[in-house]
Amino acid sequence: MSLQLAQYPFLRIVIPLILGNAMALLSLPPYLFFLSSALSVIFLIWYAATKEPLKKYKLNKLYPIPLFLLLLSLGWFNGNINKPSCINDKYVGKPIFITVEVEEAKHGNVTLNTISSAIINNNKEKLSIVFQGNDYKIKQGSIIRCRLTLDKIMPSVVPYSFDYAQYLKSKGILYRGFVEEGNYIIIGEHNNIFTAANSIRNSIIKSIFSCGFSDDTANFLITILTGDYQFLDDETKISFSHSGLAHILAVSGLHIAIISIIIAFALSFLDRLKMKWMRLTISLIFVWAFCFITGLSPSSVRASIMATFLITAILSHKKHNTTNALAAAAVITLIIDPLAISDIGFQLSYLSVATIVILANPMTIGGRFSWKKKISELFAVSIAAQLGTCFISILYFKVLPLSFIIANVIIVPILPFFVISAILAILLSVIGVNIGFIHACINAFYDGIRYIADFCSSIDIMTFDNIWLTPIAAISFTLVIISIGLWLRNRNETYLIWVASVFAAIAFTDLTYQIWTTPRQGYFISDEYESTNIVALDNNELFIINSNNDSLEIANFLERQKAMLYRLGINKTHFITDDFQNSKLAHHKSHSYFNGKTFIFANGNYRKKTIQKKRLHIDYAIITNHFYGSINDLEKIYEISTYILPKEIYKDKRLELAKELELLEKDFIDMSKGGKCEEGFS
Repeated sequence: MSLQLAQYPFLRIVIPLILGNAMALLSLPPYLFFLSSALSVIFLIWYAATKEPLKKYKLNKLYPIPLFLLLLSLGWFNGNINKPSCINDKYVGKPIFITVEVEEAKHGNVTLNTISSAIINNNKEKLSIVFQGNDYKIKQGSIIRCRLTLDKIMPSVVPYSFDYAQYLKSKGILYRGFVEEGNYIIIGEHNNIFTAANSIRNSIIKSIFSCGFSDDTANFLITILTGDYQFLDDETKISFSHSGLAHILAVSGLHIAIISIIIAFALSFLDRLKMKWMRLTISLIFVWAFCFITGLSPSSVRASIMATFLITAILSHKKHNTTNALAAAAVITLIIDPLAISDIGFQLSYLSVATIVILANPMTIGGRFSWKKKISELFAVSIAAQLGTCFISILYFKVLPLSFIIANVIIVPILPFFVISAILAILLSVIGVNIGFIHACINAFYDGIRYIADFCSSIDIMTFDNIWLTPIAAISFTLVIISIGLWLRNRNETYLIWVASVFAAIAFTDLTYQIWTTPRQGYFISDEYESTNIVALDNNELFIINSNNDSLEIANFLERQKAMLYRLGINKTHFITDDFQNSKLAHHKSHSYFNGKTFIFANGNYRKKTIQKKRLHIDYAIITNHFYGSINDLEKIYEISTYILPKEIYKDKRLELAKELELLEKDFIDMSKGGKCEEGFS
């Protein structure tokens, strides 16, 4: 692999395109991009108008710079026009009637979570809509007239936590609504290629369930053959993730390759009839059909586009270039959906293939057809893919599994046989032929795969969890791996070692800065819907007081906020449900004190409380959902600086309290609107 970018035209396009899309998501000032576009156009016009050969030759050396800036600007423009837009305030926070079309539907126990689209004020908006009750009549393509209240999705106020609002924003969603039972009616259905794919997917799922496989085997097959994760339990997901086999669950190049092998084998007779072109064309149709059926995930789209380039090259008798195909796949994906750059699947999929292309060959030993080469290739591909994605995986999942080498070398080679056998059994079942022996073998096959995954994930010394990285450090370390890989392919390009050193220095500097600036003391009030927590930090110890005095709710809160615990280096947590006191914190009933600040959970009815001659000073009064009465009742007893209206308060009650506080000219923080109450965190 040479580093001459002229040999990789799509690589020259995708790099500035990715940077432009990323800058659009970061909302950098638009004048920067208009300026770079103007300079690029001026230079290109000047270059085209130049007639003198010598002058034009000198300008050739500068030609890549304006071209890069122009593509950067186009990437920014494409990303900017596809960013989700804000809805007019007159449609937000009040009941409205709208017609929505369901794009994705995930059925739960008591609710149906959908991603839907609606035309609001002549703009098409993407919304997260939850329907009360699990109505199985609602599916992808359903057109529904409903009454709901749209609210803007606010970022979490918990420091260093997973930002669900940012996650939905990366998918183009800024608002969500809740539809109560009886407040909607299905008025039609929109049939298109996506709803047809969903219908086929549901038919495949039904066929798998009716085959007679064990429940675990059926759930696993549904996941890898349809891309539907909802049947897979959390324990299985964790086991595959900790053993480095998570990529098996995501429809990717591995699955596309297996489907291609099956189709190629089934149509091999066409080669003997000198109709190889037909076999390749049919194979390509099946690849894209599989991609659509499995939901067009970034990894499957990438693999399908690369397969398209490969087959097109074979049919046109041209040399296939994997690097160009990968870059072209990224270009096409980002042009269609610029927001894909922030998708975890997109990042992991392209990074894994890129590092396989760069690193796998230098790590392979042995002659061209030797057994050493075949075995070393298995290890090389697995190690290269993991090296390329490990730091991004740590950023998102906080886990580094080293057992991936063992698990992948054993399971990946046998997975095609498992999938082929399962597809054969499903097809036979569809025509009414059920062979118990085949089903038993497939169940045993899956049990073996699961045993290996469980065994590898259970080796404590092979799994490092609770690892914390910053985005800058994760990206920099990944670029270090890529730079070193390129140097291994091109030993004469010694500057790449310096490039790797610079990125490593950036990563370590950022980590050092973050460690130095990690807070040692502070507090914040959480924004949970079930209850509210006062969370106090004191030198790697966390103290939590819950508005419902419920230790289970505290445990659930901590389970959801593992990222925060890793970031702060917490080694001990205290669930405070009874009277407690130390040098920094004191708690008695609903009253709390921490580091000079006083808090109170306003529970119950304060009308009958004795009015004190001197009101007790309270810095923060947290109104809970169990508060009955008025703000005036509290003011007779306490001298309150700031009121907190958390999300646990029902909407009507919160609006009533907010109105009362405004009339009394009291300071308050409405956490449902993104308000924060914290000190000591940045």
